[in-house]
Amino acid sequence: MNKFINNFIYILIVITLCLVTFGITYAWFIMSRTSNNVNATSSGNLQIVYDKGQDVQGMLYPTTSKDNGLKASVSISQTSTSIQGLATISLNITTIDAELAISALKWELYANDGSNPVSTGNFANTTASSVINLVENYELSTTNTKFDLYIWLDGNESSNDVINKSFGAYISASAVNKPANVS
Repeated sequence: MNKFINNFIYILIVITLCLVTFGITYAWFIMSRTSNNVNATSSGNLQIVYDKGQDVQGMLYPTTSKDNGLKASVSISQTSTSIQGLATISLNITTIDAELAISALKWELYANDGSNPVSTGNFANTTASSVINLVENYELSTTNTKFDLYIWLDGNESSNDVINKSFGAYISASAVNKPANVS
């Protein structure tokens, strides 16, 4: 019986060594594929430079121009040693009176002092703790991108029940590595 147990342990050790050797060899093979293969893994760090800017808060009054509402700016880029990244800029609502959760409360996002908005929207059916993605999968570069967010109450679409109502939010950013097969 002792001889049987000793042989069983010896066989178990040999099988374990074979499995470990196979696992290490397989892992080395997977990580050493050429970069021409779409499934190849790239190593490196995503390094982002993000200047949050100020929070967006205040009283809103009906106006005919976005310039008379609230404004906030953020800047984002990646470092020169970073791998390619994609950013999402979000507006996190902290306070919004129910009377302001309407389509007359609008927003526009501009990049690098451009004259055409990158994205637009409104706050219809928005509540405190809502998150609005202002821009998604924005391809980062080493050149700094400045985003200007304008929030205003369109005087042509609103009524007097929105006067003296408050709004509060902050802008946040997140970034992910750009997949190798996305151009």
